[in-house]
Amino acid sequence: MKAIGIRVMPKEIYYTVAEIDENSEISIGEEGVEKVILPIALDVPNRLAFIRQTFISIINEFEIENAGIRVVESVAKKVSIERMNIEGVIQELLANSTVKNYFVGTISTIAKHLSVKSTDLSEAFKSNEPLEDYDIDDWSSLKKEEKESLMTALAALNI
Repeated sequence: MKAIGIRVMPKEIYYTVAEIDENSEISIGEEGVEKVILPIALDVPNRLAFIRQTFISIINEFEIENAGIRVVESVAKKVSIERMNIEGVIQELLANSTVKNYFVGTISTIAKHLSVKSTDLSEAFKSNEPLEDYDIDDWSSLKKEEKESLMTALAALNI
């Protein structure tokens, strides 16, 4: 089974494809964490259409069955309307795609699917060390948003 984890930023979207095989071995796609850079030349409706079409292609290409979106925390001090619009488009896409299961959640939701404490997960996102039970190559070289995308993909394998 393959899953995708998505972390939206106003100008780019990070995604990671993870797979679990029949022996319960988990692997991250060759590409690792990827990003889609949003074209600033497009107006908002066309940018949202670009995002929708791009993620339809990704879902079909990798035969994604499960998905997770790391969304903005409800207690966020600064909320980006662009980010919320993009997250909404991706949620709508997942609901009307070949994806069988998906979740939309904050750090606590991701932690629940990973069976870890949300405080531990939050600390791992900020640190150079991954969670204790997750041996992830090059963790320290990843940006926070890339780490969130990766762990969201792993969480999506568990839904």
